[in-house]
Amino acid sequence: MNLYYDRGGNPIRLMRWATLMEDHRYREVAFAQGEEACVSTVWIGIDHRIFGDGPPLIYETMVFGGKHNGYCERYPTVGAARQGHARICQMVFDPQPELTQQTEGEHQ
Repeated sequence: MNLYYDRGGNPIRLMRWATLMEDHRYREVAFAQGEEACVSTVWIGIDHRIFGDGPPLIYETMVFGGKHNGYCERYPTVGAARQGHARICQMVFDPQPELTQQTEGEHQ
């Protein structure tokens, strides 16, 4: 089982992951800032799939500030991460009915 992956989901070695982590442009997928909160989506490159089978979860969207502070979702692809970012931005900046924390398998 591999732990480190590039943005394309290809296995990489620890030192390559560390080099990529130093590049802010490589890590950042999307960012949105509001008055009370921000939403950040980044490549994390470490598989955060804890349970079940499926592709590695190597992207993360997190909310900082506001009533959704700390809300987090992880994804296997950059496309899924961008979709998740847009949906979470809508939740944070244009409040609709509350989203519930989803399990990692729901982001495939």
